[in-house]
Amino acid sequence: MPLMYGFDVEPLPDREVRVERVPDAMAVGYVALDADWSLVHVNAAAERVLRRPRHELVGGVLWDLFPDTVGTVFEERYRCATATGQPVAFEAYYPSP
Repeated sequence: MPLMYGFDVEPLPDREVRVERVPDAMAVGYVALDADWSLVHVNAAAERVLRRPRHELVGGVLWDLFPDTVGTVFEERYRCATATGQPVAFEAYYPSP
């Protein structure tokens, strides 16, 4: 009689669900935006940093959700990164200390 080994037969979740689990497992805040500046994903760490629940953030436009960033280094550098495709680095505080 052949030797049989046990294994988990539960189907793997679809690719989209598996991909979403990676940012959610991260210890640092992660926010994904689409081309229109709408938040499409917010992980648990970002919820804590932003002090707002995911359901209030996802689907909202960055500039509407955080209006005090408009006209600041945040907007300038984010738009620069989007326009050039190059990474940017800067120090800033929101809200200001």
